[in-house]
Amino acid sequence: SSYIYLNQYIKEAKDSYYFFKEFNFSNKVLKVVDGNKQLFLKAFPKIKNLLNIHKDYQPIIDNIFHNFDYVIKNFNLIEEWLLSNDFNEKYKKENHPYPSLLDPKKLNDEKEEINYKTIPAELAWEMNLPLPLKYKFIIISHHHTGTYALRVFLQHTCNTLISGHFIWSENVIQKYIYAYNDLLDFKDDQNVVLLLKDYHREFFEKYISLIQKDVKALILTRDPIEILRSILNYGYVEKFFLTEDTDLNKITFLKYYSGRPDNYYVLENHYRSEFRGIFITNKIINKIKKYINIEPYYIHTKDLTSENILTTMFKISEKFNISFKESPILYMQMESVMNHLFPMSLTLKKYNINLEIIHELTYTDKQIVCKINIENKLFKSNFKIVTKDLLRNKREIINCVKNFINKLNEKLNLECEKRINENRCIEYFKINKNKALFFKKILDEELIHIKRHRPDIVASWKYYQEFEKMCEELDGESEIKQIENNSN
Repeated sequence: SSYIYLNQYIKEAKDSYYFFKEFNFSNKVLKVVDGNKQLFLKAFPKIKNLLNIHKDYQPIIDNIFHNFDYVIKNFNLIEEWLLSNDFNEKYKKENHPYPSLLDPKKLNDEKEEINYKTIPAELAWEMNLPLPLKYKFIIISHHHTGTYALRVFLQHTCNTLISGHFIWSENVIQKYIYAYNDLLDFKDDQNVVLLLKDYHREFFEKYISLIQKDVKALILTRDPIEILRSILNYGYVEKFFLTEDTDLNKITFLKYYSGRPDNYYVLENHYRSEFRGIFITNKIINKIKKYINIEPYYIHTKDLTSENILTTMFKISEKFNISFKESPILYMQMESVMNHLFPMSLTLKKYNINLEIIHELTYTDKQIVCKINIENKLFKSNFKIVTKDLLRNKREIINCVKNFINKLNEKLNLECEKRINENRCIEYFKINKNKALFFKKILDEELIHIKRHRPDIVASWKYYQEFEKMCEELDGESEIKQIENNSN
């Protein structure tokens, strides 16, 4: 009997060898097999037919071996799916690069023994499982278009969560894990939305391919020259321990991530990577259209300002079929990086008290002792002084704080006047022709989709229209010089 068993083993090993030789497995597969030879030889007779049927579809072969233990444990279920007409039509026939190892229809059915709720998100990513179909719509945006403000407005007025919004954009896998869990854990009255803005990150196309429901797409857009101005002025605010005697002129509140804005650091040193990394909306749309159909709905960053936001949110709620409840949060000024200065601690040494000054529109539920009305072009709103202590000499203290805030306003206004505006951006391009034409080339590709669907928005971009006109003049000058050179 031992001899018969040995012959049987040798025959199976030979069959496996010739099968491998004929099959031409990828290095990924060979590494898996080499690390677990005994399990493979034991399972080989069972999976041989399945591997042979799909030997010309490498992505599913790689998926099978990448999750080999799971495949063997759940082979019947997986075999049924991989031999089905649905799998053939949806994945194999289309040569889909990320085929699902399990049937998405069954995964969405909680009555099935194996469904989304029984599979950890990390394993789901490894098996190329599409995201659960419970997302309401998608948002396509990029940096400097107002995604943060939109997230706040949707959360507070439409009970809508933009999944994984604060995950570092480099970590696309983590975004998938957050989205997967958010879609499984959300409450019945909550809406979950997927955000696409990480075009250049590793695994981005895989993430997009795992969105498999035709959806409406809310697309955030903005005048490209306004975006450029925002990039050049991008920075953070430092907080300080302040007293009524602090010399504000010696403090630089605003620090720039990419150098001082008055030397155009980004445009001088990183303009190619910045332009290619920021202006990616059309690329994202082209990528996702490979996998699903989208119905685009554009909104402009200006639609999110306090004077327009109520109308905008009504339109979004109707377009995307989500409930809307008006909230004071809609009228919050969120544009200025200076908002991060607050809450601000101020020590009044003369009175031996500490005060907290907060921007009125970010005020929550703290005790208000006194309120100061300060007109200010930066914040366009009031300030409040908050303390838990009862104040003596209240009138003197109010006057003291008023004087301090007036000085602070003067300082912040001076800081803002140093920042680059859109006109200075256009003036820079007039002097730097090659960079202007490079930027125009990037924008010509970026704006293909919006020019087709919303030419009215493009026409409303004042600074972009000026930039286009300037580039036409630069092209005209080049043609004249070329003619002059040829004639000489």
